[in-house]
Amino acid sequence: MRMDIYRNIHKNLWSIRDPTTMEVIQDAERVLVNHPQYVIDERGRQQQINGKWKTIHAWLTGFTHVDPPEYLDLGEKHQLWYDFNRPNGFIWFGTDLRADLGPGDSILMDESGAVWIGQFVNKPVLPVIP
Repeated sequence: MRMDIYRNIHKNLWSIRDPTTMEVIQDAERVLVNHPQYVIDERGRQQQINGKWKTIHAWLTGFTHVDPPEYLDLGEKHQLWYDFNRPNGFIWFGTDLRADLGPGDSILMDESGAVWIGQFVNKPVLPVIP
């Protein structure tokens, strides 16, 4: 089942919301999203720009896996950023370029609040044991 995922800035966690009932069903430090899609509520974005109030107006939707392993290998990954002041919304970190999603992309949302986009490689990378 597809879920909505957004950063809860008050709890400093990722909130996972049922898109049908709009209820948060779980909070997590790390979330992996397969077959992700961007969602931006333009009305809520405009309210934020105009300083009226802050609302949840941008999120990712997809098939979620809560607390994936630390050694998860997304291959070559790139950081994603959301800026409500930019019409493109989701951009590559440090640029003004729109971050388009491709087939097979997955998104890892980590405990620091960073969002990474990449694709799974065929074999898992195991942690190095000293």
